[in-house]
Parts: sequence; C-alpha cells; structure tokens
Amino acid sequence: IREISVLYLKCFLDKNLSIRIAQEKREGNTPYITMSTLTDMNIELPCLDEQHRIADFLSSIDDKIVLLTKQIESTEQYKKGLLQQLFV
Repeated sequence: IREISVLYLKCFLDKNLSIRIAQEKREGNTPYITMSTLTDMNIELPCLDEQHRIADFLSSIDDKIVLLTKQIESTEQYKKGLLQQLFV
C-alpha cells in the first residue's frame, strides 16, 4: 500500500469526482456518492514527494484565485460607488 497525501487526494477528488457524478447523472442515475463511486475510481498515485509538490502547487493556485476574486469584488464595489456619485 502506497502512502497518500490527504491534500493530494482532496485535489484529485475535487477534479475527478464531479466528472464521475456528472457521468452518472447523464446515464439517468440519481447523482450521489456511493462506496462504489469511490472504489471504482482509478486514483493516480505518484510518489509521496510528487503528491506533496502537486498539492502545494494547486493550493497556491487556489490561494491566488481567492485573492484575485476578492480584488475583483473590491474593484466592482469601488466602481459601483463611483457610478452612484456620478448620478447623485
């Protein structure tokens, strides 16, 4: 049994589980997770060091997305305030 990084497994499932559920939904089944949904999945397991590198990289990308989303929301609020000032 190979070691697995929990963060790597989370990243893998975030990407692949939704695809699997969407496939089951298209086949007319009710989309929910069963034990067979998970046990039938082939989980690509590189060595533990590589798992950590992949998970760290994807986590840093997620952090950047969160930061940019906050910046966009802040800029939209600023724009909204400017527009309100123009028409008052």
